Amino acid sequence: MRGDDEDVDWCSRSEAVRGMLKLNQQSFGSLLRIGMGAVRRWRNGQQAPDKFGRLLIELLEGVLNVHHRSVVIESLRKARPEPLSIVRTLTWLGSHSRLSEPVDAAVTSPPWWIVRRTSEEETESLCERVRRLLRALGVNQQDLATLIGVSFSSVCRWKRSVVDPADFAQLTLELLSNVIKGHVAEIVIRALREAGSRRADIARTLTWLERHPTLPEPSPRPPRASSPPPFNAALLAVEPLSGSPR
Repeated sequence: MRGDDEDVDWCSRSEAVRGMLKLNQQSFGSLLRIGMGAVRRWRNGQQAPDKFGRLLIELLEGVLNVHHRSVVIESLRKARPEPLSIVRTLTWLGSHSRLSEPVDAAVTSPPWWIVRRTSEEETESLCERVRRLLRALGVNQQDLATLIGVSFSSVCRWKRSVVDPADFAQLTLELLSNVIKGHVAEIVIRALREAGSRRADIARTLTWLERHPTLPEPSPRPPRASSPPPFNAALLAVEPLSGSPR
């Protein structure tokens, strides 16, 4: 959990990001697939961004410090409409140097076998997914909560199917489900521990791991021609905007 969230003026930060993109409320909401109503409430201070909105703001702050706004806007327009595709695009942009052309969604997507769903995965409940992740990682509920930046009580409620996770948690669980297909548990746990508790760093780490599996592709595809680069937390680093709260 991020204990400093209450001390951060997320409404002002969202407006600063929108100003850097030079977009009106409707265009900003459409670009991030969150709707103009949410952007208006943020602007008027009626409602602070939720955890997913805060993640988008944090990622955009870093990306706009690296790329021209036109590249960011066009890349997001090319992204698929689901939240995970938006996050993949932003984390990909954040891990690459200045680009002159927007990036296509196909470039930011992980290998086919990472995102492929088995019949069991398609029909599993939230409770079953959480239990599967706990078994695959070999951790308890407290450890899982710490690794993905949520509260212990949230994981307990998900495991009992008492409440569904919010958008940020759903996205994180989906990313984690993909990542464990391509890596042994020790690599995933070590990478998340190095990432720390910041939402943006957790998202960068998981999307990087998702695109760079260390386990071989399953049949019928042939093995990878070369080994992926080793995980290095330094590759995920993005300098924050000057004066931005962390």
